[in-house]
Amino acid sequence: LRLESSQLIIEDLKAELYGGILNGSFSLNLAPDRKNYRLQGALSGFDLSRLRKEASPSKRKRLEGILAASLNLKGTAGELKDLSGHGEVSIVEGNLWEFPLLGGLMTILRVPSLEKVTFREGRATFTISEGMVATEDLTLISDQVKLSAQGKVDFRGNFQPSLIYRISFSKGL
Repeated sequence: LRLESSQLIIEDLKAELYGGILNGSFSLNLAPDRKNYRLQGALSGFDLSRLRKEASPSKRKRLEGILAASLNLKGTAGELKDLSGHGEVSIVEGNLWEFPLLGGLMTILRVPSLEKVTFREGRATFTISEGMVATEDLTLISDQVKLSAQGKVDFRGNFQPSLIYRISFSKGL
């Protein structure tokens, strides 16, 4: 940790987070007019179920998995609209969420195993700019299907109109 011209700098950042390890660097501009920061790092072994238990102990929402990510982010403290950067993320051993695949169509077709699909694995590269997270290669995998998507979502969870999904079914389904 060092202070250099109103910059707080940590070049060899190492931290344990929810069973995982974060390695990287962090800097924060301490000047009173603008609190800019930069975070570069790699996260491995982050246990989402441990995070969920502390953040939202509700038993109704199941979020599990082991997350790995590499990030390069910069922004202004307290201002999500100024956040920008890029990275990649992957989750294995997951229980990400139940997704009503193709709406009620699977109920009509009497394929009950596809009424709600639980994704076990996911990965994506992404960029963040102007309050939007964009990806060209989001992939979610369940026992039944593989969902690929590209598009943009804002920090409130609103999708940009150009979200595109591709679904492929597992063999034997």
